[in-house]
Amino acid sequence: VRAPKDFTVTVPDDVLTAGTKVRVRAVKLDPKERFKVFLDEDLLGKGFADKRGLASALVTLPKTLTEGEHTLTVMGSNADRSGTLDVFVIAGALLWSKRSK
Repeated sequence: VRAPKDFTVTVPDDVLTAGTKVRVRAVKLDPKERFKVFLDEDLLGKGFADKRGLASALVTLPKTLTEGEHTLTVMGSNADRSGTLDVFVIAGALLWSKRSK
């Protein structure tokens, strides 16, 4: 039985935008350990840690996310092996629009 372990979870920015891709990383997993990435309770991605125990997944945030604070969770092979990170999500911005006459 593996001992409970807290992973360190990181993302590149403090504020994330709904509908965009973000690289989620976690350290302190076992080598080749399976992991899943959740935002609140929604599964965003999964994969395997590398031989050093680094997990990395490029996930897409849902376009329909409400603005505000959400929790990213990386969960290892056992439910008691996880790490969380609170993130702030903003709505996707319209950067350019072509007006019709």
